[in-house]
Amino acid sequence: KQLDTFFGYKLLGDRSVKKMELFPLGWQMRMPAHFDFDIDHYNKFKDGYEKPFEHWAVYERLDEFNDNHGPKKFSLLYIGREAVSTYQALYWANRKTAKVMAIIQSSGLNWTVFTDKNGPLAWVVLQNKYGTPETIFYGGIGKGYDDFNWKEYEYIDRIRPYYTESGEVTIWKKK
Repeated sequence: KQLDTFFGYKLLGDRSVKKMELFPLGWQMRMPAHFDFDIDHYNKFKDGYEKPFEHWAVYERLDEFNDNHGPKKFSLLYIGREAVSTYQALYWANRKTAKVMAIIQSSGLNWTVFTDKNGPLAWVVLQNKYGTPETIFYGGIGKGYDDFNWKEYEYIDRIRPYYTESGEVTIWKKK
């Protein structure tokens, strides 16, 4: 609902995206046998969005900002669905990898802990045979986001403040 909110950028265009555009060959989530999780608990979150959605927006940097501010153009695909299965569907099914992944304000209302090095999200990201993200941003409101413990990544830097004066994001690069 707030598409035109990136400082230094204007919205060039946006549109809804159909699920079949993202997963043209269809897809069924696969979890490894070693995960012992309650499928009913997972399904509660998987189907938790009243209206799952996919929306694409393209942005262009304003003329008064230079290359130091950021790229001339970028696009953002926002998906309102369960994170673990969506990541797997988007990247495994399309034989791709994310260049960058952001885990923002992930504590609380999820069926799994996204930063758990032995958890479902880590397994889906790290077992993608088409590659893994070069960079992971991890943070949110508050402090203490330096506990990201996937051994394949190392702490690089911190962005503070983020969102509010009390927020931060830590930056992790692939080793």
